[in-house]
Amino acid sequence: MTSPDYDFTDLSPYDFEALLRDLLSAHEGIAFSTYRIGPDGGIDLQARTDSAVVIAQCKHTPQASRAKLISLAAQEMGKSQNFEAEISRYIFITSADITPKTEREIREELTDLAPTVEVHGRGWINALLAMHPDLERRHFKLWLKSSVAIREMLSGGVFLRGESRARRIEENYLRFVHHDICDRAEKSLEVNGIAILQGAPGAGKTAAAEYLILQWWRRGFRVIVDPRTVDNWWSWLADETPTVFFFDDAWGQTRLHDHSSSHHEKDFAEFLASIIQENLRGDRSRVRTKVAVVTSRSLVLHDTRRYSDATNTLLEAVSDALIPVGRLPHDVKSRILFNHVNIAIDNDPVRAQLASYDWWTTTAAHPNYSPRIVEIVTKRRRFESGAQLVAELREALDDPQQIWQSSFDSFSSLEQLLLLILAVSDSQGVERDAVTLRLRDHSLTEISNTIRRLSGNWIERSNEKGTEVYALSDPSQRDFLVRHVARESLACLDLIKHSHSYKDVAALCEQGRPSELEYQPSLFSLEEASLRESLDACTHPLLNSLRAHWASAIKRLESVPRGFLTVPTQAFVDLFTMFIEIVAYHSDRYSGRGWASFNHDGWTESAMRVISALLDDTDMGSFEETLEAVWQIHGTYSKVTRYRVFEGPYQDHMQWIRDTLMMAWYEWDRVGVETFGEARYWSDLAEAVIDDPGFFRAVGFHEGAASVLEDIESFDAEVSFQIESDTHTQDWVAKVEELEELFDCTLQDSRRTLRLRGLLPEKSLAFYAQETAAPDGLPGIDGKGEYRASGTIDALFRSLGKGVHED
Repeated sequence: MTSPDYDFTDLSPYDFEALLRDLLSAHEGIAFSTYRIGPDGGIDLQARTDSAVVIAQCKHTPQASRAKLISLAAQEMGKSQNFEAEISRYIFITSADITPKTEREIREELTDLAPTVEVHGRGWINALLAMHPDLERRHFKLWLKSSVAIREMLSGGVFLRGESRARRIEENYLRFVHHDICDRAEKSLEVNGIAILQGAPGAGKTAAAEYLILQWWRRGFRVIVDPRTVDNWWSWLADETPTVFFFDDAWGQTRLHDHSSSHHEKDFAEFLASIIQENLRGDRSRVRTKVAVVTSRSLVLHDTRRYSDATNTLLEAVSDALIPVGRLPHDVKSRILFNHVNIAIDNDPVRAQLASYDWWTTTAAHPNYSPRIVEIVTKRRRFESGAQLVAELREALDDPQQIWQSSFDSFSSLEQLLLLILAVSDSQGVERDAVTLRLRDHSLTEISNTIRRLSGNWIERSNEKGTEVYALSDPSQRDFLVRHVARESLACLDLIKHSHSYKDVAALCEQGRPSELEYQPSLFSLEEASLRESLDACTHPLLNSLRAHWASAIKRLESVPRGFLTVPTQAFVDLFTMFIEIVAYHSDRYSGRGWASFNHDGWTESAMRVISALLDDTDMGSFEETLEAVWQIHGTYSKVTRYRVFEGPYQDHMQWIRDTLMMAWYEWDRVGVETFGEARYWSDLAEAVIDDPGFFRAVGFHEGAASVLEDIESFDAEVSFQIESDTHTQDWVAKVEELEELFDCTLQDSRRTLRLRGLLPEKSLAFYAQETAAPDGLPGIDGKGEYRASGTIDALFRSLGKGVHED
């Protein structure tokens, strides 16, 4: 391996201090800590043993001349009376490249400071890095100093919107501050194979996650970011290539399921469980080959856990993999603030002003402090004075929404409409064709010019498989825009009028549920902006739009070629699920203007007759197709009926939907037996029931199970055979208990097999039964929320006064 040869010019004073602190601690075998930071950027590290004190003075002066270094050393002699204890050893370290002669001259200047004086330069630091490659990997700002490494990572991995991800890492890696959350997440990856970073918007989840994927890429892992296709997950999991998966905002960016590729909770939970179980099967000391980093807003994850049993079961089993990214310690927030300011401000007079008073103490202690707000403000790079920067930071922290308000107000109506469309659409991006269809009142030239003007600060453009895709540049923009629609019913009306597909209108309806759903923690977050009042004000155009899209769907179905005059299975499923949602969306608007006029106009009954006729004409091609169809329809039914209270005619409508679903199930059962023969159908059905008894109970299968599986003893024998044949770690005890509950009987043969395999009467060996207590909080957090400025942080900001053009 090539020895390191870094010049350290890209490191901030803090990063240089952190690097030397870790290197000295590892090399000397004693713990060094920051003692003080001088206004000249010099940093004292201190280590204590039983009998001695060791001081290391770190001068981050990569371009310093020989004369400058000797002058700095001479200045240290004048500070010696300030040391509180006798020094046994003094180490002077500079990031400059020094000759043996310069080293000797510096040592002569420092001779009287301690019995032992050492002087080291750039070469010595690189030599220590060669001895401690793990520290080199951890301090990624050393090796991620250009776009070359990032492009190499991209070329070997799979990235959703890879260019924008690369650009983000390039822009932000120098601003990153390592803290305890990174260590806890890295430990979770080592132990569990997964780390789930959860926190408030702008808390730094993605920054910490990007640090983790850089660490594992440096180890030789392939990086796969936000893969959209579920089937690919399993193929990547099964291959031999070490891989780190990264799912950013896994369950939704600003609310649950706000992107069309949001993973079905059960699939995603099973995928993460497979990574965990793969790690558990092997020796815990071996190197992991598959790990997953996941981020989520806390409220979105809370909703997901209450909504998805599979996700909740998984997370209860590995609670130590849940890493809260919450209240950072004041010193970490201050260092993040410093890194942003240090990089953004290159005007020496402005830097000097910022170093002249302690504005950073109150800024970092602000109750609305967020790394994202700091990033947005400092990136403006147009500050004529330090006071202007401080004022804009405080204004943004006092009212975070105003960051985007003035900019949004200056846009044309077309520009505002485009941004609102992106805000209520797929958070992972909208294809160009979909955008132009919704803006069909405008010319392609107008649309292209608008996109060009908004690109950068507001819109992120990427190319996926030859198709241009647009997304909002920052999640906080989505928060702002959705709140704007929630306040302005005319903006909501504009979005309804400019809908092109049913999904466009359904996305609005999902964000405008009635108040009883808003306060159900399983589906709605109290801090989430609701479009309820805006949609209530637009009830008439909204419901008419839903019905128009239904009519269009029926018309399209009539134009689809049919085999033997039958309806394609998926076409029926799509139409039935669409009808279920539309009925629920009608019911939601009970407080809206003109709602009553829609309740008894016969539209719902007419649509029911269409569904019944299509059911008679739908012919399932296989048992698997039947099962998939019932699963999709029941999934939609369960989603819309959970926590909703249907009054008046809508209660009868939902009961009709439930009855129709059961009728479809039994009718397709009968046809399946006639088509495939009783033996084959029974075998397929038994395997499916064993695989997922919970689903069969949910759809009401147990009500008629005896008529389909008349021979329970044969079914028991099939279960027993699968237990004997299973070479994996499936929890058969829980599975048998679930099947017995489904059929209300005892599976004697299966229980006998469990006892023979030593699984009964002992407790279940299921991985999900492991429970660990969730961490109470983050180390270093002051429960009182109080902080008194430290000399170390003060000196760090004072070093801004040194300027960027001085050695």
